Amino acid sequence: MSRPALCGCRLCPPPLIWRQRSRPAPSHEVCHACNNSITLPKPAPRSDADHNRLTGLARACLDRAPDIAEGLLAEMDRARVAAAASMPADVVRMGSTVTMRNSDGSCQRVTLVYPGEADIAEKRISVLTPLGTALIGARAGGSVHWQSRDGRVLSGTIDAVEQLPSGRPS
Repeated sequence: MSRPALCGCRLCPPPLIWRQRSRPAPSHEVCHACNNSITLPKPAPRSDADHNRLTGLARACLDRAPDIAEGLLAEMDRARVAAAASMPADVVRMGSTVTMRNSDGSCQRVTLVYPGEADIAEKRISVLTPLGTALIGARAGGSVHWQSRDGRVLSGTIDAVEQLPSGRPS
């Protein structure tokens, strides 16, 4: 079976064109273009507050940003929900500041925020961006992959995750 030139599943060249095979807790994804499938890693925990708010946010954005909203919903469907107090410190959640090394060797430090708090000049990245969706739930030492606006697939390795001090809202 030949694949289309623009197939982008994790088994084929970019851009990324994924859909969930099953819900609510899929164990694998399948590519729309070539029908390849891949087993997904064990889901990272999400705090109950983040999970509820992000699920609502993604549903509200389905009409105006369907690709991002679907990606975020897929992540929330796969999530293992935990109480905020029991979340591991190395898991990226809302309000986390992430230091990451991009595939080109450059480093960046960004804070993951809700859309209304985003400010690119302050390096506050919305969870409704491809990078933001890739970061939520990732762990220090892990890699993330996202698609740029011009269609390139970018990647980075998370060097450190810092959480908001206790008592500050995210």
